[in-house]
Amino acid sequence: MSLFETDTNVFENERALMEEWVPDRLPEREPELEEIAKSFRTTIRSGIEPKNVLISGKTGQGKTVTARVVLEELHNYCQEKNIDLRTFEVSLKDVNTAYQSVGKILTEIEPETTERPKG
Repeated sequence: MSLFETDTNVFENERALMEEWVPDRLPEREPELEEIAKSFRTTIRSGIEPKNVLISGKTGQGKTVTARVVLEELHNYCQEKNIDLRTFEVSLKDVNTAYQSVGKILTEIEPETTERPKG
């Protein structure tokens, strides 16, 4: 038997350990899912500019995956209804100031922006 072969599966779904993985359901985050989705309902109904959504909290609490679940459902809904939608996911993990955060968000939304905040 090779070092890379094993008859034991430690994890039922190893992909669930990857940062990009999004589960089908988040039963423990229903209130948060509802709160985030509420921010987009007026926009979908009437075309009014959407509210900005800021999700903050301690590491490992499910912020990223919760936002991804809402955005995936929003994308699916908009596709069904023929609604044009653009979203951006920007990780601010490595920034230290509000100025750097704004710069990182701006360069994500407008890639041709070449000036990046230094501090």
